Amino acid sequence: METSQAMRRVAAPAYADDVGRQSATPSLGDEVRRLARNWSVELTPRETERFGTAVREHVPAGTCVYITWLTGTDFAPSVAAAAKLRAAGLEPVPHLAARAIRDKDTLDDMLVRLRGEADVRQVLVIGGALREPKGSFDASIPGAPFRPVGAPRDTTARSRGPPRRQPRYRTGGPSTRRSP
Repeated sequence: METSQAMRRVAAPAYADDVGRQSATPSLGDEVRRLARNWSVELTPRETERFGTAVREHVPAGTCVYITWLTGTDFAPSVAAAAKLRAAGLEPVPHLAARAIRDKDTLDDMLVRLRGEADVRQVLVIGGALREPKGSFDASIPGAPFRPVGAPRDTTARSRGPPRRQPRYRTGGPSTRRSP
């Protein structure tokens, strides 16, 4: 038995398989249940306003609810949505679109409002859908070697702007895409 297999057997918890026996290998059902335990949901500020605290009737307390910040909209509705979700016992996680933020002072103001008005504890930083940045932030991770899958090696999301269709991103290195 390989060392890695032996380590997995020792470290693996016992799972109940489909006939109720204990097994060191999880069944498909066990894996699905494990994955479904830590799920999240995403809402726009408008959806949060429309559903109100009724979201709480369908979503367990403490669940992460990601709040989109739609291009061209004011950030205030995202703050209000985060406050409403926090009051409902959920964990609001607003998007911060880097290219839509004008400068560091604007970012600081946004973070202070999110923390002060909605007790936000985490955010999701994305590049955003704008082709040209409104200010000094042009990517979620400045200088990172992200590129759209299938793009030429010398093209980066940073220099090209976001594509019209949202691609999957891969970090640097050779492409693992299979040839037809």
